[in-house]
Amino acid sequence: MLLSQVPLLEIIANEIAQPEFQFEINKIRERIEKAFNSISVQYQKILHLHYEDRMPVKELAMIFNLSFKATESMLFRARKSFRQAYERA
Repeated sequence: MLLSQVPLLEIIANEIAQPEFQFEINKIRERIEKAFNSISVQYQKILHLHYEDRMPVKELAMIFNLSFKATESMLFRARKSFRQAYERA
């Protein structure tokens, strides 16, 4: 790391510690949770397994008893549904 970057990192660390920053982070977190909870349970499950548990599409296909392509399509639709719910939240 360049020593010239140290002051910048200190500024960023101070900004993150500010209550206003934490408030904004909490608002975003609540918006994400609201959007996630508003989509179908099946979409919640596939998104959670893929992004939180880092499960590959091949394994998801076995769990959902779908072909690889159908699972990719479901994942696409789940992301789209989440995105739309997030924009409405």
